[in-house]
Amino acid sequence: MVLRSLAAPPDELCRSALNRCSAIVCSVCSCPAPSGSISLLQLILLSVRADAEAVAEIVRYTVEDSAGLAYDKLSLFCDRWGHRLQGSEVMEAAIDDHVQTLEAEGYNVTTEPCTTCPHWERGDEYIELVSPLTGLETKKLPMMGLGRSIGTPAEGIEAEVLVVRDYEELEASCAQAAGKIVVYNLGEWLGYGANNAYRTGGANAASRCGAVASLTRSVTPFSLASPHTGSMSYDDDVEPIPHAAITIEDAELLTRMQARGWSPTLKIYMEAQNFENKLSRNILSDREYSTPSRLQPSV
Repeated sequence: MVLRSLAAPPDELCRSALNRCSAIVCSVCSCPAPSGSISLLQLILLSVRADAEAVAEIVRYTVEDSAGLAYDKLSLFCDRWGHRLQGSEVMEAAIDDHVQTLEAEGYNVTTEPCTTCPHWERGDEYIELVSPLTGLETKKLPMMGLGRSIGTPAEGIEAEVLVVRDYEELEASCAQAAGKIVVYNLGEWLGYGANNAYRTGGANAASRCGAVASLTRSVTPFSLASPHTGSMSYDDDVEPIPHAAITIEDAELLTRMQARGWSPTLKIYMEAQNFENKLSRNILSDREYSTPSRLQPSV
């Protein structure tokens, strides 16, 4: 259905989809070029619309003639190489392997040095709920340190928790955060942009209030005790503190405990380290294909 709608010629669709576009891009359809800029998505849609028959042929080949081939190649690569963090040796070895695979399949391949990549290593890590517990001494909480976070001291960090919903609530209770572990729990899925703000920048706001570490509810609408990692960054004017993600379930658990007047205490241990940036490479590949006769333009 998407291809049929994109192949439709009405100029009104072009105008509505490209209320901001350039004269060059608008040349693929008959609408005049309005002022402004064009988004990448709009550019892709126009490209697909301009070559709808060829796109349909590619889709047909992918889902019919070579069904499952792309997935098989991707799963083979991922199963063989596993985690490939920027700056790691396994990342560079995986690039070499991918270049060899492309060349064996007849692609013209070149590699170009890209800008320096952050080199961060996770190491061992864990979080324990120390109190309040009645039936257990401690409770392990599934967690994942966030990319570029610093680690904890060798003995870890043990401190009381302060759960806040958002930055506004943290600001209102900033004095209470000193010496504590700030836990962000928006309590609902508001979309990637809203929820991700606490993963990327949560440590900065917590540090400014004197917190010793910070945790964020995983950036996902669903969870089966599954934390989600991602990257974060430190502002130049803050003291870096460890920052990690916990599951939706445990964010809610800590929220309930605090609401009851309890004072949950966590122990965080993270071996995360940042190293000097490294150079890596981009892979550029292309391959010539012939156009099927049924798609050749008629004379």
